[in-house]
Amino acid sequence: MRATTRSFILALTLLLITLAGCTAPVNLHGKRVALLVDERYLHVYAKATIEAVEKHGGTVVVVAPQVGLVTAMDEPRQTIEAEVAIGDVDPSDFHALVIPGGFSGERLVKSAEALSLIRHFHRQRKLIAGICAGTGVMAHAGVLEGIKATGTASSTIEAGGGVYVPGPVSVSDLVITSQSSGMEEFNRTLIEVLGKAR
Repeated sequence: MRATTRSFILALTLLLITLAGCTAPVNLHGKRVALLVDERYLHVYAKATIEAVEKHGGTVVVVAPQVGLVTAMDEPRQTIEAEVAIGDVDPSDFHALVIPGGFSGERLVKSAEALSLIRHFHRQRKLIAGICAGTGVMAHAGVLEGIKATGTASSTIEAGGGVYVPGPVSVSDLVITSQSSGMEEFNRTLIEVLGKAR
């Protein structure tokens, strides 16, 4: 077989393999995500999720105890603008709630308003996702009951009624949980599940 023919067959084979693995890009136009933060949240998580959702045409609204700047724990110091206060959020206006974690989790688990909001999303069968310590907040809110979940601490998940599973990301029904090491996979999973969410 001539070299040019072999090269052509190889190129054609590679093209067919590539096309076979391609799927239509996820379109999140019209999808709205509430990103729940408090002081000392992890900016690197929040930023990655915002960029992933917006890249696919979705909208992220930052929610915090009060409207205004919220300071992250990352160094150098970062801030994010909270557009809506927790008490003013209507889950009906959103398709998902994401809790990006960080030391803000310690504050959110003590906030009756924040835990009530998470439960409200859960009752409305909305997608809820947590990264690292964000899964602990979900456990305290009681939305991991009987759910396979991963995150910062297995004991916190289990105390909240969840079933701890190792691994970077876990998806169970309308709940996504992630360890800090699963950031990229978390965002891919979030986009995929959000694309199918009502």
